[in-house]
Parts: sequence; structure tokens; C-alpha cells
Amino acid sequence: MQLAAKYFSLPRESFSPCRRTKPSSFFGIPMWSLDMSGEEIKIKDLPDMQIAVTKFAGPAEDYPKAYHEVANGVEENGYCWDGAPIEVYSKKPKVKDGKTIMYSEIQVPVKPK
Repeated sequence: MQLAAKYFSLPRESFSPCRRTKPSSFFGIPMWSLDMSGEEIKIKDLPDMQIAVTKFAGPAEDYPKAYHEVANGVEENGYCWDGAPIEVYSKKPKVKDGKTIMYSEIQVPVKPK
């Protein structure tokens, strides 16, 4: 099961998108993975967007490095952030040698400078 988390604001102040929004977030879970018997289901369509992507598989303490990597790539290629990132978690985190190992894809909306 994949879990996607869409941030409406950046998780860290060290990144500089072209615009900022009030801190807020929501979590999305694929519909096919839920048993929502009797529960209200809300559906949200995300707008079309150009994105920069990086994949991460490693210790949780290294996760901020993935954000710096994608931020540097966006800047070096003449783009800037155009909204908050989307994180897609492809697997459950695992604990290995006492460290939490995360598996995700970071998708950043971008626009030309």
C-alpha cells in the first residue's frame, strides 16, 4: 500500500519556494486499500503540475538531505519551487541495526524562473 502526504507548506524553512502558504497538510490513502463501510469518503483532485522528483531509501536521519538534493537540482536547472512537496511512501519503514529506514519519493511542483 502506498501512502501519499501532500504538504501545503514546506516541512523545513531552509527551502525557498517561489511562494509560501500557511502551514497545513493532508494525507491521502489509495481508495482501493480502504474498507470505508459506512464512512464518508472525501476525494480531492490535485491540479496538473510540472514536478521534480527524487527517490529516497535510507535512514530517517538522512531524509533532509533528499530535500536539499532536489532543491539544488531545481535551482541548478533554472526552476523554482511552485508549491509544497508531495511525499509518496512506497513501503512501510523498517528498523535495521537500530535505525528507521524510510522508502519514499519526493515530488516538488516547479516552474521556470
